[in-house]
Amino acid sequence: MSPPPSDEDVPTDVFKREDLGALERDKLERTMVDTDAPVGPPPLDVEVMQQRGVATLPQAMWAMLDIYTHNRVYRVSPQLICIDVVDRATGKSHGQHPMLGARLGGGQRRTETRVEISDPIPMPGMEAVFKQPGERGDKFGQTSRVERVVMRLRVSAWSASAEQPTSWAEITSEFAVDDVVGRRDA
Repeated sequence: MSPPPSDEDVPTDVFKREDLGALERDKLERTMVDTDAPVGPPPLDVEVMQQRGVATLPQAMWAMLDIYTHNRVYRVSPQLICIDVVDRATGKSHGQHPMLGARLGGGQRRTETRVEISDPIPMPGMEAVFKQPGERGDKFGQTSRVERVVMRLRVSAWSASAEQPTSWAEITSEFAVDDVVGRRDA
């Protein structure tokens, strides 16, 4: 078997935009990388949390995302629900913050000429958008400009033994995965 071609050996199509028909230009414009898009830090920092044994903290109480703005940190569960809002200066929780219990809907950035939306997580430079169900329809709220987004991945490890769960079904049984899948498929 021959080795794969090097980058120099891969043929490349070179063309001018003017040489394309209207349909080809339209397809190209929808798939091109926007050269006017801001270039900045990576949109997401990832922290890997190594732990021994099965996770004991319920998923709904675990902060999978931290969304940093100038004054606050919005802590978000794996279900994308805001579970805590922390003041960055004091480190104290805002017990009555309006975003508590709201679902993260992504991010938005508006300029005079464009609107950018990210889904499901905001990027630095955008405002985070949260949705809260209301009596007269959903209410939307947004944060100030996002400075940083941190996502946490939990990795659990343990030695297999007779008293420890060893299959995915045994490990996840506390979350009633089969019931959730059954309801979704019904």
